[in-house]
Amino acid sequence: MFINIPNLTLGYPVSKGRFQLMWVEELLGLILIIASIVLAILVVELPDLLHSVVALCGMSITIGALFWLLSAPYPALFQILVYAGAVIVLFIAAIMLGGGIRAKS
Repeated sequence: MFINIPNLTLGYPVSKGRFQLMWVEELLGLILIIASIVLAILVVELPDLLHSVVALCGMSITIGALFWLLSAPYPALFQILVYAGAVIVLFIAAIMLGGGIRAKS
């Protein structure tokens, strides 16, 4: 049985159980988008380079979660494994071996 709730589902007929799941998916997507934007701003604005790399890692993980939420598991796994894993480890190793760079206060 399909129901139509125009003001909540924008006119798309969905089953009652699926509507509840779509609401949770939309809320989770909105939270992940906001977290990605905040972490991207932190990457640029943090004075410590190591903290910026950790924020970049968090941003890569949230983007991977967004891919997963959009039913794209392969790009999600690629994003998390390659960017949040390998690239961030290389950045941290370069910072630790290079002595790090701190912004002047």
